[in-house]
Formats: sequence, structure tokens, C-alpha cells
Amino acid sequence: MKITVINSSPRKKGVTSSLLHSLTNGFNDAGAIFEVYNLYEMNIKYCDGCFQCWYKHQGTCKFHDSFNEIYNTMIQSDLIVIASPIYGMMINGMLKSFLDRVSMVSHLPDFIIDEHSKKMVKPMYDYLPPIAILMVGNMSGREIFDAATLFFTEYFRITNAELRVIMLRHQSELLIRPILEDVKSKVFGAMRQAGFELVKEGIVKPNTLKQIEQDLLEIDKFIEGHNMFWKICTRKKIAPMNVEFDKYPFLKI
Repeated sequence: MKITVINSSPRKKGVTSSLLHSLTNGFNDAGAIFEVYNLYEMNIKYCDGCFQCWYKHQGTCKFHDSFNEIYNTMIQSDLIVIASPIYGMMINGMLKSFLDRVSMVSHLPDFIIDEHSKKMVKPMYDYLPPIAILMVGNMSGREIFDAATLFFTEYFRITNAELRVIMLRHQSELLIRPILEDVKSKVFGAMRQAGFELVKEGIVKPNTLKQIEQDLLEIDKFIEGHNMFWKICTRKKIAPMNVEFDKYPFLKI
């Protein structure tokens, strides 16, 4: 099995990348071959709406950049994994720009009516393989993913791709803090199991998904710890990933 992994997080050691590392360990366990693309390390131009991929050289973008390498790998894969942190209640701009390019070059300009949903879809030049989504949000509550979930659902509907699973990880800032080590271990272990299940069974089992998405703290405790954490970051002018937790034991909750 061949898998293309697309990571839109700009942080090499952030939560999104750490969760993806566990997921790809599961791919390894299952004997899959995978390629990870970190979008912020790639040269990918914005779609400028020229429509040349429709009227001039159909199915091919005029830009010669890293997009073409990633796209060619995607359409030859058996599964695509897309991971994004939540920025402003939505996927981040780099991923949206990348998907703009995918949606243009992947389908013909014609619309047709899907007989099942009775909604408009577009015939494809290249059919995309099944999709698995991972979204990571700092805030507490699954509602922070609602807009992005709707976007992904409609995006892959119109591009005729099967959306296999959406994995949501809220309260993500807790995964970089020295607290709740047993719970965090279960989350990362479940991500590894999810990778194994995607390869071997094509799905993520409900119990595995539940472990990935479990609450790490009650919301009142999360808010209390979050506010203390950010007071230290702003007063000391420290980036959150550089906080030395040993100096602030009360942050360990």
C-alpha cells in the first residue's frame, strides 16, 4: 500500500507533526510505503484563477513548482492523509492554497448532477484515492472543527473522493506540556493504531477514534491552565514551545 501524507503545519516539532509521526509509525507497523510532504518546506504558488488547466492544457497547471511532484504522487497512491492545525476556526492558508490547485487541475470544467445526492459534481481527469483527515485545535471543544469539517466534506464530495475518516484532536496544547502523561500516551498510541488500521482495514475503528479524540481535561480546568500558561508567555515574552515547565510547576496541573 502506498500512502501520501500532506502536513500543512509550519512547526516541525508541533502537535500536528507529532501526531502524524505516530500515525506513520502505524503505517510502518503495517508494512505500508509512505511519503510525507511538509507544505511549508515546498515551493507552491497560489492558484491565480487563469483557467489554463481547463481550456489550454487540460489537467496540467501552468506553474512548474513543488505542487506537481506532490500531485503526481497523490494520484498514484492508495490513500491520502491530510493534516492541518486549525487557524481562525478553519484549515490554515497553506493547505487551502494547495487544495485550490488540486481542485482546479483534477477535474474538467463541466458540471454533472450526481444521481445519488442530486448535487453538482465535476468529472475528473485523475480520480483521487480515499482520504483520511487529521485536524488539530488548541481550543477545547469539537465545535472548533465544524467549519473545516464542512469544507472537507463538500470539497471531497465535488472532487469525487471518498472521505474515509476525519480525526479531531482538540485541547492540543496539553500534548506539549508535562502533564497527564498516561492520557497523552494513550492518544499517541491510538494514533499509531489508527495508522495500522487504515492500512490493514481501510478504516479507523470507533474505539481507536474515541481514544484519539478523548477530552484531556474538563473544560474549566483546561481554561484555568490555558489562561495561566498564556499569562506567562505574554509577560515573559516566551514562545509557547519554549516555556521551561520546571520553572512553573503550577502549570503541570
